[in-house]
Parts: sequence; structure tokens; C-alpha cells
Amino acid sequence: MKQTEIATLIRTCDFEGLIMACRDSKETLMDVLKVIDRIGVLEENILGYYACLSLLQLELTNEEQAGIHHMAAFVLANGINTTEGAYRLGLYHAQMCVELDPKNTVYKQTILRVFAEIPELKDMRTELLRKYGEEDRMGSKKR
Repeated sequence: MKQTEIATLIRTCDFEGLIMACRDSKETLMDVLKVIDRIGVLEENILGYYACLSLLQLELTNEEQAGIHHMAAFVLANGINTTEGAYRLGLYHAQMCVELDPKNTVYKQTILRVFAEIPELKDMRTELLRKYGEEDRMGSKKR
């Protein structure tokens, strides 16, 4: 399926069609995530986030689910972050990434480098640093 067709499914809210397309092909799922990035972040469109939620209905591996949660967190933190509660919801999705794929360090780094630095989440910063490991700017653990 072409990315233009995927974008049309998302923009017309045909999330059932989107799910069916992804069931047919893992390559389509990767293309969908690229389109979600464009729609949700670059265009700042909430439909990108809703597409992520729809994809979570698929039977996926933990790693694939984590990737979708990561995209949802990214859309919420970078695309539609002016919506009240977007950062906290993005943090929830980032934490789901770690829960589903704890060996993937990118997910912990997302929490530490993005969500722990957001002023609206300053009340949670200490807990996030404790739970996910304080890191310096080079990505190595502080001793």
C-alpha cells in the first residue's frame, strides 16, 4: 500500500481499513508509522495519535507494540503538545514502551531526555530519574 493511500485512510478516519491493511503486511505497518510521523508531528494533527491507538488493536509482538507506543509518545510530545494533558499521556505511552520492551534503551532515553525535561512534568522529574536511571548528556550512567 502506498503512503498516499495510508494517509487517506488516516485523514478520512478509516481506521478499520488501516488495521486491515496492516494485518496483511508488516511492511505496511512500517509505512503507516512513517505516515503517522508526518501527519501527527509535522502537521500537528491528532489523527496521527488516533491512528496509533487503532494499531494497538492488532495482534503484535511486544516489540512492535512498544514501537507504536513510542510513536504515540512522540506525536503527543512533539506534534499535538499544545493540547492539555498531551505530555502526561505521552509519558504514559513512553512508559508502556519500557514495560513492553525493557531491553530497548531508546525508550528509557526518551523518558529521560524528553519527558523528564518538560516543565509541565517537573513534579514527576525526580521519580522519572530514579525509576529510569539518571543519565548524563552522553548517555552513560552517572556514578
